[in-house]
Amino acid sequence: MENKLEALECHFTWNLNPGKNKYFHLRDKLEDLITDGTCAWMGHVYNLLGFVFYMLGSKDKALINFSRAKDSFSQLSNEEGPWLVVNYGNLAWLHHDLGEEAKAQSYLSKVDALMGEHPQPEVYAEKAWNLMMFGKKQKLLAKEYFSKAIEMQPDRVEWQTSHAVNLIQISMDLKEDVSPDGLEEIRKAKTLDPESRYLAAFDLSRRADEGEDIKDEARELARKIFDKPLTEYSGIEPLHSLFRKHVSIDELITFAEEALQRYPGSRFNKRCTCNFYKTKILNTDIDDAEVIDRSIRLHLEVIDLSPETSWKKQIYLAAIYAKTNQQDKAKQKFEELLQKVADQDLEGQQMLYHYYAGNLFFNQKNREKSTKYLMKAAEIAHDSFYRTNSINQLEKI
Repeated sequence: MENKLEALECHFTWNLNPGKNKYFHLRDKLEDLITDGTCAWMGHVYNLLGFVFYMLGSKDKALINFSRAKDSFSQLSNEEGPWLVVNYGNLAWLHHDLGEEAKAQSYLSKVDALMGEHPQPEVYAEKAWNLMMFGKKQKLLAKEYFSKAIEMQPDRVEWQTSHAVNLIQISMDLKEDVSPDGLEEIRKAKTLDPESRYLAAFDLSRRADEGEDIKDEARELARKIFDKPLTEYSGIEPLHSLFRKHVSIDELITFAEEALQRYPGSRFNKRCTCNFYKTKILNTDIDDAEVIDRSIRLHLEVIDLSPETSWKKQIYLAAIYAKTNQQDKAKQKFEELLQKVADQDLEGQQMLYHYYAGNLFFNQKNREKSTKYLMKAAEIAHDSFYRTNSINQLEKI
């Protein structure tokens, strides 16, 4: 039984172990996608959410979501097919863990019947979709698996789109331009999926970088994106970059605030709006008390909505206090976070040390202590923006 389980293609054998904090983030992200209900990968969403709950210690919720995944796939086809391989593998693992060996064996037999003699493109695609949720190295693996799936079945639009999104995210992680071959794949995906807001925002940003005036098109796209509750697939990440560099962060905030009035219950809308205000305050000179107050209130609301996944938002809140001359509040917040830093993942620790060092240098005029915290960020052996930037600053010092 153990050998058979280890040989399965499913979440339990894909080495998905990024740490507890990442699982909390994934839980919130996936629950937001389910609330929206428009994701083309809904069966996969439930599959991953079930695994996330398992890793967070809730086997009952894991079983509920694995069962919902099976139901979601069944709505697409009344027949059993390779799209159920990963789901049945997950159920086999879970029932074995629960001591229900007969049920586990039943799902193993179902997997054997579905797999056949050759790898299934649906398995490659689901594995790729999951890997792109788990960080930089996993996105490179996802690229390979998407390519395999698309080569075997090139007519699946959602695979082409997600593959293109993954290529864009890889380039952003590496801070490099997308390769010519990658651009060709993105153009192909955009042609197959003209409704993809994510690909549309990326295309506008690329054209703006080349000198085109795309402001009117960007505003029209923003209206379309904010017309519905936001999700990870809305294209908000490239849209944010587009407006920040080529249009106006103030205009983006206006669009976001109008959307928030229409969808006040959308946690993701609130989180995105909060992020736009953070960009404005931390990257410009501002003394508008109303804007500052709105930003702080939004940060506090988002932190209250998702306390387990609010680490970055709390750091940004401390940085906003510091930037807007609320030094007592900044000091109190940073000290509170420093007491909890050991509970965070490596990048979360680096981020806090990096921002705290900036506050010490620019606002407290304490260069020696600032250098100490830049060194603490640099000493953590994890590749991130915060480590690279801290090292760059230390070299200047």
